[in-house]
Amino acid sequence: MLGAPDDLAQYNSTVCGYKYFADGLNPDDSLELLDHNNRGMFSAGQKNVRHYTIRLGDEGLIFNYAVDATWEFPQGSPPWEAPDSFSLSANRLEAFHFSVTQTDNTLYYVDDETMGGSLGLDVTIYDWQGPTTIEAVGLESLDGAFSYFEETVPELTSDKSGTYHFELDGGSLISSAPLDFFFTVRDIADDPMLGDYRNYWDSCGYPVGDENPQTFEDIIFYCADAGIGRNIFSIDIEGLTEPYQWTEQTDTSTWCESPEISPDGQYVLYLRYSWSSFASELRRLNLETEEDISLSGGMTNWYIYGDWRHDGQKIVYSYAESIFAGDGEMYTMDIDGSNKTLMTTTGLYVWAPKYSPDDSKIVFQSFNNNQLYIYDIAGDSLTQYTNNGTWNDDPCYSPDGQYIAWATAYNGGGRRIYVSPISAWDPPWKVIGYEQYIRSPGFSPDGNKIVYDHGGYSGAEIAIYDLTDDTYMDITSNIWGDYQADWGLIPSSE
Repeated sequence: MLGAPDDLAQYNSTVCGYKYFADGLNPDDSLELLDHNNRGMFSAGQKNVRHYTIRLGDEGLIFNYAVDATWEFPQGSPPWEAPDSFSLSANRLEAFHFSVTQTDNTLYYVDDETMGGSLGLDVTIYDWQGPTTIEAVGLESLDGAFSYFEETVPELTSDKSGTYHFELDGGSLISSAPLDFFFTVRDIADDPMLGDYRNYWDSCGYPVGDENPQTFEDIIFYCADAGIGRNIFSIDIEGLTEPYQWTEQTDTSTWCESPEISPDGQYVLYLRYSWSSFASELRRLNLETEEDISLSGGMTNWYIYGDWRHDGQKIVYSYAESIFAGDGEMYTMDIDGSNKTLMTTTGLYVWAPKYSPDDSKIVFQSFNNNQLYIYDIAGDSLTQYTNNGTWNDDPCYSPDGQYIAWATAYNGGGRRIYVSPISAWDPPWKVIGYEQYIRSPGFSPDGNKIVYDHGGYSGAEIAIYDLTDDTYMDITSNIWGDYQADWGLIPSSE
């Protein structure tokens, strides 16, 4: 009644924001804090204050406001027994609140030909008369990628709310910019003053990735005495498929060993050496193209087992002038074999180095005294981990960095795998096996299992030990010798 008339103000807005005034709502409270038992009541004599932030545009501001309220006479009880003395029709016949929850988001947009994924949204609409008075809920993105989608069947979450489930296909994306949505709620009844539409704007900015997301699956790589010489194979974690052979040697004196899967699942690093020439090389196998290249320039000197840094940008390995020199130290190289750099000078004949999960430390075996050591990269310091006067080999960290697993001949005539806290090797948390031959433990990506080989020098099998229930199972069963398994993740084929 007192506002500037439309012919003077020339209003051009189609959506006008409003604040909800009700007992119990503080000036800056979200409607999530509204007490539904009070039915949004503004009781007689009560002062309710809400905080507005109004931004002036370039052309200034002509300000107007309206009060939208509803009331009816009480039924059967004195009016001071509010709100129970009033029927539900005393509340405005419209949705009074909505909230949106993202249930999943795999959206990605690379270019006009590469896009996809999906976005799941749960839209909960609150209505005093109940969700059955809502005919439909629709949404559209402000950039036009999602023109209009509508859901008509809610999951009834309370007597005053219903949740509508939206699953949006990213095949219509037009950019990788975050998405804002405009929601429309359509009531069953057409209100003579308000019509039957209520509109809400959700400016959460749901992200859209700029790379094609990839799911991963578990796989185990290992070496086996199959074919000519010793070769690299892979198998599923349950041993249900036939092993796949990745390398093919041409003479029995050449062996491939110690496969290590890269963090992105694209490559396998492995060692290839010759017993006839006592020379070796580190090689990198591309799992998609099966391109197999030497990172060390062919069979030269004595390269010894390598490991990937967890960012996938560096490889640590040990190297000696010859297998007999006893002077092997740790080096790093880029993943294409360039920038070979000396990392340590320990005098311990470093063997089988493995990065910690945060890449701050490296655990390794000394081939001179058979003990395990931990090298702190930032501090350039060395700590002896085991001190037991016997053989310890093939150490590795658990994915959470809390444990080290390795094979040891300590405490008996046979061998075991110890899983010990990084603070102290003895007593161990878990002891696996008691055999003449057991070695090369490797954790599963979730840290709940360990893969290893056991059984004998000519007939070893690959087994998986479950750390949660202390059971194990062989996943290979053949006449070959299967050794040195690595458990990793590769891009899913699905």
